[in-house]
This record gives sequence, structure tokens and C-alpha cells, in this order.
Amino acid sequence: MAQHRADGGTKKSGYEEATRLGIQAAESGDAKNAESYFTMAFTMQPNTNSAMNLGVSLMRLNRLDESLEIFNKAKDMDSSNNPELRENFVALQQHLDYREEQRSKMKKEQVVAGKRNGAGKMMDYEDEDEDEDEDEDEDRSGGKRKLKRKKEF
Repeated sequence: MAQHRADGGTKKSGYEEATRLGIQAAESGDAKNAESYFTMAFTMQPNTNSAMNLGVSLMRLNRLDESLEIFNKAKDMDSSNNPELRENFVALQQHLDYREEQRSKMKKEQVVAGKRNGAGKMMDYEDEDEDEDEDEDEDRSGGKRKLKRKKEF
């Protein structure tokens, strides 16, 4: 609630000011500061709107698990079955599904890359012994490393 000043103007509450600054930061593309202001607003006055603002800003920062936690808090506070909250849950679920797809795709690519690189062959990167041949191989950073392969008998 706005506080009235003696000169006839109004002074916004800390919650309103934090919300205003959060919206301003979000509209200018500054998701990190938006999240900071919305966190302040939610801390000062935890309600459905402050939770949704914070949840959306967390989603924009790809902090999806935290966003889900905040949206669940908003749902617990809201008895009206808010359509905006439902929309935010749908958007978040799409982000979570996409993240899971990407993780799955990366795992498959790692398996395929491992098969191409001969994963499963016995390689040893320890000290030399007389039963090993030594080769040089380039590691990912461009440096050389010595590979030792067990001699087969």
C-alpha cells in the first residue's frame, strides 16, 4: 500500500518499489537484476504475484528447479486457480522437457563418441612397465600425453 507524504505525494512501499524495479529490469533484458528485485519483493510480501514474478525471472535465468519450487509456493498461496499461474507452469514444463531432451541427447552423443574412440579397450595412463608400448596422443587442449597400451600375448 502506498504511503502518503506530507507534501501530497506518495511514497511507495519497499515491496512496490522492488516490484517496479524488477519489472523495469526484466523489460530491459536484465534478468539477473530482475531476479534480485523480485526476490526482495517476495521476501517482503510473499503472495501469488510476487512468486510468479520471481518464478518467471528464475526461469529466464535457466534456474528451472528453483523456478518450479517458487511456482509451487505460488500455487499453495492461490485458491483461485489463477490462469496466469497455470500458463507459467506450462511454460516451465516446456523448459524442463527441453532440458531433459538435451541431456538425453548429450548422453547418447557421449556413448557414440566413446564407441568411435574405442572405448572398452584396455588403456592405462600410469607409469611405464616393460609389457607396454608407448605412443603419443593429443589431448583435447592440444597438449601431448603418453598413452600406454598393454601388449597382447
